[in-house]
Amino acid sequence: MKFSLWFALRHLAIARKGGFLGRVSLLALLGVAIGVATLLTVFAFVQGFQHEVRELLTGMNPALFVSTMERGVISDDEALIDTLTGYDHVVAGAPFIQQNGVISLKGGRDLRLRGAILRGVDAGREPDVTSILASCDPPVAGFDFPGSHAIILGAKLAEDLGVLPGEKVVFTTVLDEEGKEIRHHEFTVIALSSLGLHEFDKRFAYADIETCSGFFRDGAGVDGIGLRLDDVLLADAVSAELRRDLDFTRFQVASWRDLNGDIFLWMSTMRVVLFLVLSLIILVAGFNIAGSMTIIVTEKSKEIGLLLSMGAGRPGVLLIFLLEGWLIGLAGVAAGGLFSLGLIGWFKNHPLSLPGEVYFIDHMPVMLSPSIFLQIAVAAFLVALFALIMPGLEALRRTPLDALHKGGRAGA
Repeated sequence: MKFSLWFALRHLAIARKGGFLGRVSLLALLGVAIGVATLLTVFAFVQGFQHEVRELLTGMNPALFVSTMERGVISDDEALIDTLTGYDHVVAGAPFIQQNGVISLKGGRDLRLRGAILRGVDAGREPDVTSILASCDPPVAGFDFPGSHAIILGAKLAEDLGVLPGEKVVFTTVLDEEGKEIRHHEFTVIALSSLGLHEFDKRFAYADIETCSGFFRDGAGVDGIGLRLDDVLLADAVSAELRRDLDFTRFQVASWRDLNGDIFLWMSTMRVVLFLVLSLIILVAGFNIAGSMTIIVTEKSKEIGLLLSMGAGRPGVLLIFLLEGWLIGLAGVAAGGLFSLGLIGWFKNHPLSLPGEVYFIDHMPVMLSPSIFLQIAVAAFLVALFALIMPGLEALRRTPLDALHKGGRAGA
């Protein structure tokens, strides 16, 4: 083993000084490095995008919603919150009311209006469940506003309406299946919420839950309870437990995955497709190594013959060229990994802009977990190993007489 490794390192050291074999080895190394760097960088974008969207969705929304079929019928929300927070992994709960409608602003001769979802929240409990109040500009601690009812608008919604904090807007309910009358209520904008997801910043508004209950539910109660978990990835397991224990004729439970399943299905599909397509680059790099090592075996025919004639065993000769190919592959993986880490660091400081109305967020985040990095690096190295099968068989077929008779150039 030591002799084979020494001989392989000697070949690479000679090749590094230049010549035909040096260029062949360098091209093989660069092929692996480019393939690994491409795959790692693209996966950093995919993983970063998926993580950012998940964090935003579970930051602006509860991880779990417990609601009723009929709106406004939960009058014992404090007792229900105490019950729900007794479950494992549930760390906080907050009541909510959600009402569809239209927000309008009278400006000069024009009436500007936009469809919106008004969510009534408890300013005391909501910060324990979502980041809605923390995302406001100017900062707010509640909905207290002298002489008027306060409302927080999503930043994009306010931009579309052309409204600023301090101005008044009117929220109008829309007709629904319950046949309730249309209601109009005036609010004063106290802050703008910028959560980071374009659709939420464009569609949502927030007001005090007691005000919303009086306006839209006749003071009867709230629509549901939002729950925060210590690990959002456990939402499906906790929701299954809640569905089993709660009265299914009264309560319905939905997790953030249930409400955004299409988004994450699309991202998972995109991730698989990108991996399959970009893996072809690694396979091409593997064939590049195979071709390069075949050339090296052919060029080193005379050395192979000399080694065999001097009593070297075939396994030892084979190991020389396997180690040489493995070292090229390992160097390519290392170079590609370092290059990709540099690219990822650069894109973290200079994020790419995205159209928020298409991609949910307005920038392209990057993130690469150590496990993904290790999996891709190991996969690339294994491809390099399998690529050495054919050159290895070519070296094993040589005999001392054939190698010496048909030997090529001995120099690198």
